[in-house]
Amino acid sequence: KKNNIYNIVGSSLDLSKYLSQKKKTKFGHLKFKIDGRLKLNIKKILIPGDFLIDYKNSVKIRKGKIIKLDSFANFEDLTSFSHKVTNNESGNKLLVISSDKAKPFLTTYQFLKGIEKGTLDVNREYLPNKSSITEVKIENFYLKEMPVLTKILSVASLTGALDILEGKGIFFKEAYLKYEIINGELRILECYGTGPSLGFVLEGRVRKDEFASLNGSL
Repeated sequence: KKNNIYNIVGSSLDLSKYLSQKKKTKFGHLKFKIDGRLKLNIKKILIPGDFLIDYKNSVKIRKGKIIKLDSFANFEDLTSFSHKVTNNESGNKLLVISSDKAKPFLTTYQFLKGIEKGTLDVNREYLPNKSSITEVKIENFYLKEMPVLTKILSVASLTGALDILEGKGIFFKEAYLKYEIINGELRILECYGTGPSLGFVLEGRVRKDEFASLNGSL
């Protein structure tokens, strides 16, 4: 610590189990009631099925709350990952994540376990009433080994698409999801996917007790 700047340096950090958990991990014993700036420089961060190198993160903290954050790292093949927290024009806090690899950050969701390749972009706006609006975009990816989609394609007798799914996987040019969380309920505002052999649109809601009401077209 020097002049309210906290420098954290390390050779490695394992986040693979944390990012693989379905439920959020709570670090109740860690309380950063500080004013100042955190600077992280970590040589290697383990994430599910991959790792980041030369992770650099600068965080501005006021009374223990993150005011601004800017981070950057590379994967081993020199593709990139970045993570930012800032304020938008309306003054609301905005979370932005961009990764040239989507899979390591989607392993929590069982229905996306079969995703291969693809890039990921996430934008989340935190609203004053403790709700939030999130946009998720995944581009140029394959879906394979996906039980729910396999059942749907079998019932629909789409044998060609089913063969592709069980082989290399079904290619999607883009998948987009925009949802709002209010009082613990997830409301889908817009959701679609496009590809040369298959596309979909979806709408509905998921309550905090995990009851889901969804409908759409494939």
